[in-house]
Amino acid sequence: MSVIKHYRVHDLAQRTKDLMNVLYSSEWEGEIATEASDQYLFQLINKMHMKIMLDSEVTSYPKGASQFFDIANRIQTIENVLTGKVTEIPQQITMRHLIERTGALIVSLSSTERQFCVIC
Repeated sequence: MSVIKHYRVHDLAQRTKDLMNVLYSSEWEGEIATEASDQYLFQLINKMHMKIMLDSEVTSYPKGASQFFDIANRIQTIENVLTGKVTEIPQQITMRHLIERTGALIVSLSSTERQFCVIC
């Protein structure tokens, strides 16, 4: 058994789906296949982020220099709109960071704070 944890695009897509299920009363439809390509998963993550931003009346966000920075900027924008907090984006972005930031956003939108959620 390996003690090294691998962070995959699939894990980020699953965590983003969890975020959608916290924000919306209806479950995000469709399973995320483990064999789906990374490109498909990045598009799915983008689609989920854009749905949240559109429903939050966010019309723009700072584009990133890479796909990881683009995702980090969207997460930061969503966090700012939904919680009023802004977490600084580090100079180096990893898949682990994106997964953990999404997880932290889910925790901040826990059931005790859900009454303040605009999208619900």
